[in-house]
Amino acid sequence: MRTSLFIPVLACLLLGACASLPKPLAIGEVVRLSKSGTDPRRVNESITRSRTSYALRGADFGRLAQRGVASDVLDSLQNGLVANVDTLTRFQALGESYGGCDACYPQPVDLAALDTGGDGMTGVRNLGRSSSFARPQGVPEWVPATPAGVGTALIGAQEVLDWHRQSLAAGEIVDRVRGVRFTPVLDNKGLLAGGLTSKFKPGLSGSQLADLAKAGVPDDALDALQAIFLAGYVDFAYSYYRNLGKGPNP
Repeated sequence: MRTSLFIPVLACLLLGACASLPKPLAIGEVVRLSKSGTDPRRVNESITRSRTSYALRGADFGRLAQRGVASDVLDSLQNGLVANVDTLTRFQALGESYGGCDACYPQPVDLAALDTGGDGMTGVRNLGRSSSFARPQGVPEWVPATPAGVGTALIGAQEVLDWHRQSLAAGEIVDRVRGVRFTPVLDNKGLLAGGLTSKFKPGLSGSQLADLAKAGVPDDALDALQAIFLAGYVDFAYSYYRNLGKGPNP
């Protein structure tokens, strides 16, 4: 009898916890607030209150900047995504999970829908099922399951900009980006909330991606850059959490 009662009670508790979360804030509302002249700090507060993170590809930051979203908000959006990926990576390392709580995962967006009256959200469900070998549950499927192998070239945003200025074709830039590792995945110039990001900022910011877009770097190259950055972050964070508390010789 106790066992038969335990399962539905536990399910109700889990569903109740998920239901208590605020509804994800549509990315269209972030754009609307930005266009209306709302102070970027207030926009960021709205995002924080909603506990929403967005699965933004690299080129999305340039598109948001074109729609009037300020650099500080772009950085906050990237910080929120990386903080969520950090948590999901910690869950994978320690055997935890958000389960079926769709609102807890990075929310897929479709910015083109804003042009036809949509709110910029895809409405995709079962986000926690987005996983594969080495990719934490809920991390977007466009993030490689593993980064390029150890010993491959290391690049940052500047190298991608240099390739563009050398007039390399978009496809060649994408191929180069996909074959390297991003460095550094973190810098130590500021503070964020949660996990590793309580001490460091992401090594690739939203405003950096928007600046690259403004400089003419192709969308596909920006998407590839964001993807390898996040793959490298997951790889680094997973090792960190697996070895946490084990000393120098785990």
